[in-house]
Amino acid sequence: MKSKKKRVIIAITAIVLLIAFGAYYINYHYGNYFGSGLVSIKTPPAQAKIMKDNYSKGVVKKILDQYTGEKIEHNIDCYRHVIENAPAGTENVRVHFIRLTDLFIKKYKILSDYNGKLYLAFEYIDKDKNRLGKPFLFDENSKLHEIEEDFGSTVDAYLNNINYKITEAIKKDNTKYIIITLASLKDHLKNITVKNGMILKPTSVEFDLTEEYNPDDSTCNKQLTFFTNIRSNFGGYIDDLSEYNMNSLCPNQCP
Repeated sequence: MKSKKKRVIIAITAIVLLIAFGAYYINYHYGNYFGSGLVSIKTPPAQAKIMKDNYSKGVVKKILDQYTGEKIEHNIDCYRHVIENAPAGTENVRVHFIRLTDLFIKKYKILSDYNGKLYLAFEYIDKDKNRLGKPFLFDENSKLHEIEEDFGSTVDAYLNNINYKITEAIKKDNTKYIIITLASLKDHLKNITVKNGMILKPTSVEFDLTEEYNPDDSTCNKQLTFFTNIRSNFGGYIDDLSEYNMNSLCPNQCP
């Protein structure tokens, strides 16, 4: 009798675990198709693969290899801050490619590992293209630094040392900065909030450099862009929160 009862308990446990794993698998891979409340703004997988393949084999990566790794990563709270603390009237967030110079590093020693490297800075823009507040970036400890005094020199260092090389290589003007609508970022944050109550917890945002590719419009193809990826408490990407390409590229689109 005890043996039979033990077998029943084991069977019930196995069924519960199987159901839990099934729910986890569906949530992880197909949450945006099964009524989870996610807004579907993920890059189509086939297009994302082409973008990554083109970048891994292309000239843009060869140029950038001497200036950076492929990813810039921040705590998820930094990403929330960018979205939730946008001033009233914000229409877009500009994400600027910058290069950190010797003079900049003397002032912000915590970023010394990025001396001479590519980095990202953010600024808020209203519907009339006016800047709201001051440009800022996050250091490796997730601390925000307003960099208004040094912003212009770091942008110029990118344009004069990195951007022009890519422009020459791809034979078209390369990306000066990226524009993302605040509405798109808020949709992404809604998705992150939905996932935060599930098994996988979003822990960091990663900007994964790649080449733009649009099968319907080749204007921006080969220009520098990035995927916005979200990592979980398990270390990997959360599938339906990653490979987001919400970007408009300036000089093609400069709102």
